[in-house]
Amino acid sequence: MSKWLILAIVATCAIYSPIRGAPLVFEDHVYVRAASHPTTTKSLLQPRGLTILTMRWNRLLVPSADTPSVYHLANLFLHGVVGLAVYGLGAAIVGPQLALVGAALFLIHPLNSEAVDYVAGRAELIM
Repeated sequence: MSKWLILAIVATCAIYSPIRGAPLVFEDHVYVRAASHPTTTKSLLQPRGLTILTMRWNRLLVPSADTPSVYHLANLFLHGVVGLAVYGLGAAIVGPQLALVGAALFLIHPLNSEAVDYVAGRAELIM
């Protein structure tokens, strides 16, 4: 892995660090509340069922999952994973240098901030 890619991931963490103290907003409460209920096959087949499942995993893996920061940090982690996938796909198509630029732009561009900042934005990260 390129040191520049690692630098882009570290910069992403620094840029999005204020989300640690961010509250739940808009429809975030709906997803956090749904994560507290047992996951059934019926709930997985509903729209955004995979999002609910990841919220449930979030709640099961971290005992203090009632705090918004746990969900926000999980979104930041998923954003980093997607950034690595962008790099991997780009490296296979256009080469590692251009892939690094594309992945860095994806990771730090403000257009993606909604997917990371809002807990409900996790649906966009896992699509």
